[in-house]
Amino acid sequence: MECQGCGRQVQTAFICGDCCSELADLMSGLSIGWRVENDHRAYRSEGWGEFLEDARFGQTRLGESTRRSSELSRPALARLTDDEKDSFKGSPRELQQKAHGTAARWVQETCEIRGITFMPVNSVGHRFIGPLPPGVFRLPEGYSATFQEMVSWLIRHVSSVALNESAGQCLNEFRGLVSEIERCINRPRPKRYCGNCPTLDEDEQRCATPLYAESHDDNQVECWRCHKTFVIDDLIQGSLDNARGWLFSEREVLDIMAQIGRHIPRGTWWSWKDRGVIVNKNEWGAEPRFLLEDVQDAWQERIGNRKTA
Repeated sequence: MECQGCGRQVQTAFICGDCCSELADLMSGLSIGWRVENDHRAYRSEGWGEFLEDARFGQTRLGESTRRSSELSRPALARLTDDEKDSFKGSPRELQQKAHGTAARWVQETCEIRGITFMPVNSVGHRFIGPLPPGVFRLPEGYSATFQEMVSWLIRHVSSVALNESAGQCLNEFRGLVSEIERCINRPRPKRYCGNCPTLDEDEQRCATPLYAESHDDNQVECWRCHKTFVIDDLIQGSLDNARGWLFSEREVLDIMAQIGRHIPRGTWWSWKDRGVIVNKNEWGAEPRFLLEDVQDAWQERIGNRKTA
């Protein structure tokens, strides 16, 4: 019999030991995170579920989560087929609901096939009488298990899942679920706006085509209309020079800086305003407005220099 996850030969279970370990790792990442060790300390990182919770409440901005997963804090990416890679398109809340439904379905199927009863790890029923052992809690009547509790229970019974003839389907569903969460919390960075094409034609008319770099690491960009190539830093600096003396609202300033690849964290912006690093220049209106060159100078002094150091 072949393993439903990788095709290896297996004896009794429907997935091999390596695929069974992978399934347990995926579930651990979803529920409790991973143990990370370095030269200084050992700690448990946040799991995909907590990353997704950040995205749900809007803490993921400009493609970066406040607790972005990394190669250090998670195992290798799930192996997906081409048909599975773009399977989910929706909000973080919808993805949370999908994850909860997936875990509940496999808990129910495992209980039915193996003839066991679901009970959250380290818990007892509400009818339990007597003192509770350390670390064990009594479930209130009518208690509804959380996603983390269901996944933790599946980890305890991963060998029972492996004996299910649908074990390969379970593995693929959790692989797909993890990959969808990865794409949700680690959204691609937007293209970098470089300014408008400055090329003049025979009639002295400016091309003015908006130019965007595919990668924030690119040094040059080509205009798709006139096929001229420009140095990105020169284009950006030219656009900033043309905007000298113009007043912009807070939202406009942050959007412009983000579009040219010079993102200012919201907390940093508030700190600059409180400490007078940037000052409202609008003397006639109620809405605060700022000079773009002041913001650019502050960014270069406090953020740009750190990145080039």
